Amino acid sequence: ETFLKENPTSMERAKSIEAQTGGYAYYIYDQNLYDSYYRLQKHNKLGLHIKADTLEELAKKINVPYDKLKAATKTLKADGPYYGAKVQSAIHMTKGGVVADENTQVLNDKGEKVKGLYAAGEVTSTSAAYSAAVVFGRIAGEKAASEIK
Repeated sequence: ETFLKENPTSMERAKSIEAQTGGYAYYIYDQNLYDSYYRLQKHNKLGLHIKADTLEELAKKINVPYDKLKAATKTLKADGPYYGAKVQSAIHMTKGGVVADENTQVLNDKGEKVKGLYAAGEVTSTSAAYSAAVVFGRIAGEKAASEIK
């Protein structure tokens, strides 16, 4: 078993999780975090996370040594309850994709516009994520619609 420092890089986290028996780990949090995030509350109500009144009880429920869990969770509240969310590494997106100009028109490998082809979001070569998908998605829709008229 491996315990990670807080705020590891995504690759440190992914490789560490993959190396675990079964390829999973637990994300541990306390009542303060639970109270701050609707999604954690929702996942608990759905039975997706494990709840325990004490850290020792949580260690037993998730089958990890209590002393190591205690040492790795010094930043949590001193009193419970505590929660554990089972996590696994996954690839949820790729980097790269098609290249599009500022008007979302797709460019071929020579930098020429491909007539009638527009792109936005994760299919494009961008790292701006959701905000770019919304902004450029609107532009792409408007441009494509204007060609149909």
